[in-house]
Amino acid sequence: MNNVPIVISIKPKWADLIKKGIKTFEVRTWQLPLGRDCYVYESYPIQKITASFKVKAVIMRGNGIHHAPEDYLEFLDRACISAGELSEYLGGRKHVYFHEVYGVNTFKEPFTLEDVGLRHPPQSWCYAKKVIEW
Repeated sequence: MNNVPIVISIKPKWADLIKKGIKTFEVRTWQLPLGRDCYVYESYPIQKITASFKVKAVIMRGNGIHHAPEDYLEFLDRACISAGELSEYLGGRKHVYFHEVYGVNTFKEPFTLEDVGLRHPPQSWCYAKKVIEW
């Protein structure tokens, strides 16, 4: 399964910043699998797979102890998120994963979920059932 790509749902505003190379950290409350392509499924209103990237490194903060958003300041600029937005996103969770994004490919023509063998968008991420040839 190590070479099977994953499909990750990302809001269009964040996906656009990743594609432009501005957002170099993707923030999640869970860790993405390493060593595989991540297909970017842009959620409503785009609803297409528009890009891919790989995760270079994962930095976890919290480790079971709640930290103030100030503890994450070194990553916030590269994640294009404010301390307030991060705090709201965490919603009391005790840890956060900062995924360093690299190797971004923006597809000339977006792909559908059906192109990767899926019928429904992932809630967070899932394995693709087919590999995209671009």
